[in-house]
Amino acid sequence: MIWMEDQETGHSTDLDIENGGEYIDNIEHSDQSFYANHGRDASQVLRDINQWFKDLRVTPGHGEQSHDIWALEHEQLARIYRDTGWLTGAFDGQAFLDEAAKKVAWENEYWDSRSG
Repeated sequence: MIWMEDQETGHSTDLDIENGGEYIDNIEHSDQSFYANHGRDASQVLRDINQWFKDLRVTPGHGEQSHDIWALEHEQLARIYRDTGWLTGAFDGQAFLDEAAKKVAWENEYWDSRSG
C-alpha cells in the first residue's frame, strides 16, 4: 500500500483518492498510522503516477522552494511541455526552459508595471 501524504495538510496527494483522502489525526504517528489511511496498492499507484505525468495531469514544481519556472500555473506549464515536444520523442528541454523563462519574465514585467 502507498499513501502519498502532503507534509503540510496530512491529506493524500494521490489524484485518484477523492478529496485528498482522510487523515486520521487521533492515532499515534508511527509506522502503524499509515495503515489507518486510505492508501492504494503500490503497483497501481506507480502505474497511475507514470500516466499522470504522461498526460500532464501533474507537472513538477509548485513547492515553496521551487524556482520561478516551476511556480507557473499548471496549464501554463502543460502548454509549454506540449509545445516543446513532450512525449513525442522530440522533446527539446532547452526550448522548454527558454519558453518557461520567457513566460516568467513576461509575468514579472506585467505585475511590476501594475505595482507602480
